[in-house]
Amino acid sequence: MYFRIKKVGASMKKRKVSLALCIIPAISILLTSTGAALNEKNSDNMRRGIYIREVIDYDPDYVDTIWEYEYLGSVSGDNTTSAGELEIEYIYTTSGTVTGSFGAYAKASAEAGVILAKASGEAGLEVSASRSWTEGRSSGAYLTIPPYSFQILEAYIPGVNTGGRLVYKVWMDGYEDDWFEQTESISDVYAPAEAHIHFKVRENLNTDEYIKLYDEGYFA
Repeated sequence: MYFRIKKVGASMKKRKVSLALCIIPAISILLTSTGAALNEKNSDNMRRGIYIREVIDYDPDYVDTIWEYEYLGSVSGDNTTSAGELEIEYIYTTSGTVTGSFGAYAKASAEAGVILAKASGEAGLEVSASRSWTEGRSSGAYLTIPPYSFQILEAYIPGVNTGGRLVYKVWMDGYEDDWFEQTESISDVYAPAEAHIHFKVRENLNTDEYIKLYDEGYFA
């Protein structure tokens, strides 16, 4: 009995020693790998973990103003038989909303906000994610038609088209001081003006030209 008990004990000790020898190299390898990973500081050799990305800037390649971005309607004045002036006012004839196009980015996203801010500054025209108007509301725009003239006042919401690179700050959770930049290219982002209205005057149209435009559905 004594011999068998001693043999079993020796076997157990042997297994424990073998297991310990296996664990020690494994821990050593893990620590070495982790230490190397913590020393990596660029996006080409990103260590494993949870990464946080924050948009910090937009670098545009182009910001083009589109004055006739969204057609609102028109008002006309026939003063062809009068020796005096005729004043007309543009009043919104419809209600609606025009929404900007941001590709993969939601209109309320942080990316959209950065793009809108930079595009507004570059174009000198305040733009937004969307723009609404209400039927029957006065635009505050008047046109004086000279004697013996026929004119049409067209109304548009202007907008911008822009493309460039979004700039991101990227860091691993818990290591915000150890961050790097990433860029992402975008193109053909459109946004309407927040409050501006663009008017275009068609001058010296005679009645026949007006009838032709009407027949073609211009005023529909």
